[in-house]
Amino acid sequence: MSESTPTGTLISPTLKAGLNASGSNLHEDLSSLITMVSPADTPLLSAFKRGSATQTKHEWIEDVLASPATNKHLEGSDAINDALAARTRLDNECQIFRKTIQVSDTTQAVDVVGVDNEYAYQSQKKLKELALDIEYALLVSEKQARSASTEGELGGVKAAITTEAWDLEAEPFTEDALNDAIEGAWQNGGNVTKVFCSSHDKRAISGFAGPNSTYRTQPVREDRRLINTVDVYESDFGTVEIHPHRLISYSDTASKNYLLVLDMQYWTTAWLRPIKHSDLAKTGSSKRGMFEGELTLEARAEKASAKVHNYKDAAVAS
Repeated sequence: MSESTPTGTLISPTLKAGLNASGSNLHEDLSSLITMVSPADTPLLSAFKRGSATQTKHEWIEDVLASPATNKHLEGSDAINDALAARTRLDNECQIFRKTIQVSDTTQAVDVVGVDNEYAYQSQKKLKELALDIEYALLVSEKQARSASTEGELGGVKAAITTEAWDLEAEPFTEDALNDAIEGAWQNGGNVTKVFCSSHDKRAISGFAGPNSTYRTQPVREDRRLINTVDVYESDFGTVEIHPHRLISYSDTASKNYLLVLDMQYWTTAWLRPIKHSDLAKTGSSKRGMFEGELTLEARAEKASAKVHNYKDAAVAS
């Protein structure tokens, strides 16, 4: 993401909670280390390409190659112009994202446990919350055109994928269903690289191991250091990384379940306004400010990706 919007898993343990409603964490004889443990993962926001928008209704053009056909001609024959196919004009709505901060002058002045500057602490916290709000929108928002009385809302990945939308009709999620989605995207010219799913479905995919296991854990190295591992699925159409997403939850209600099968090269966040901090007018004895940005999702060649949805439980690996 941009330099003003952090990503990561946890707020650093060196950042501690600020003043609560009762003021009970003013300095007393207690530990000054209070850690923020809320997850702040934003894998789509971090992995998608970054572009720009110039209008609140962001538009782009999609073109396709003609289907292969017999191409043969007589020697010396005249050249006949090929018909030009019309390009498709697509659009998405820019959405305004905002978080506000208000810290009283008294809170800034008192010695709060573990916090050197309450406004700075709240600023970092709000930035992480803002990143999570954007990630959530990129996943599940439905496009809504703006008006004087209606907030504009971007259409997220789940809504954008319509061609290869595999509805399992409340049947169990299976390895065949995953392979069907990957194959469908491949048939349309896609090369799926990542699957994003619930932790529950991640465990189910880990259990997809028949006589010839197609699932393995692959170490990832950087500067000759082992930094993490990535679980990969060896499909008939390429190697696919499997990523559990904290904002995708498994439900006992089949219609709420889904996973995303993405060719990452076709997804871009288009920014009309990057996230910036602005001071707000002072009201009384407090400091006020806000973080605000405006962006949308550009879904190029949605048919090169897929989704599986509306399914029941699958066997979960123990």
